[in-house]
Amino acid sequence: MKRFLMVVAAAGLGCGMMLGCDEKKTDSIVDKAKATGTDAANKAKDMGHAAADKTKEMSKAVADKAADVGTALKGDVKNLMDTIKGKVDTLTKGGDSLKPDQKGEFDKAMDGIKSMWADASKKFDDASSKTGDAMASGLREAKEAGMKLMDSVKSTADKFGIKLN
Repeated sequence: MKRFLMVVAAAGLGCGMMLGCDEKKTDSIVDKAKATGTDAANKAKDMGHAAADKTKEMSKAVADKAADVGTALKGDVKNLMDTIKGKVDTLTKGGDSLKPDQKGEFDKAMDGIKSMWADASKKFDDASSKTGDAMASGLREAKEAGMKLMDSVKSTADKFGIKLN
């Protein structure tokens, strides 16, 4: 019986050690998993912040580029409008030297040009007060209206033999 108790005691001790080892291994694995999960979460969080920062930088760069393009387009349309204004003034002065039988037709053409000028100027002014895509879109419309106006000014000058500078 003594021997039986010793075997039972040894077996119990062995099981206790094994359970203790398993428990420690389990705790160690769980701790490592928690640490790994925490590390992964922190890395993902850092990557998210980095991505958000990069997105902000890219958005700012795009906005700056759009502003530069808008400014360039605005300058282009303003230059076109100034050129047209000079040509309309030259055309108006040239009309003063026309024969009386041409005056009626010339005045009618000039009324159309003045109307087109008012429309193009309004589009330019409206677009100039906007920002971003709305400004770019409005400036494209103003430029288109300005180009049509320029064509009308040139054709009227050609029709009445007036030289535009």
